[in-house]
Amino acid sequence: MEQLYALLIFYSIVAIAVWVIIETNEKYGWNKILNGCLVDCVGCGELFGKRGSDYDFGTLQYESDKVPYENCFTTFWNFSHFLTHLIGGYLAPDYFLLDFLLGVGFEAYESQYACQDPNDIIANTLGFVTGRYLATGKV
Repeated sequence: MEQLYALLIFYSIVAIAVWVIIETNEKYGWNKILNGCLVDCVGCGELFGKRGSDYDFGTLQYESDKVPYENCFTTFWNFSHFLTHLIGGYLAPDYFLLDFLLGVGFEAYESQYACQDPNDIIANTLGFVTGRYLATGKV
């Protein structure tokens, strides 16, 4: 039960942090950092599915600032999902199914706002499994 509490507290903190970033974006310009491509791969950016048409949350001031996500395999957001779920897997290695379902549910929620990325589900899973391996030595 301690693992479950740790997981829920950690994800609550992450949710608050993401909310603060989105709400303060206009003032601080977080989008210049957050909407970047970390790993280019021509033609394989949407290998697991198409990113939403508003993947950058409408935070870009100019149309010319848009990143060509179809040529981006890993975005900053994908990487942040990996790190977040790595910590989740480390804190609560016995709760993979809950973590997976929360991740899928959140992507479904994001699809309502056209900012989903199916690659996040892959990043979530790889992150959790890595964290669980670091915590227990088992995949």
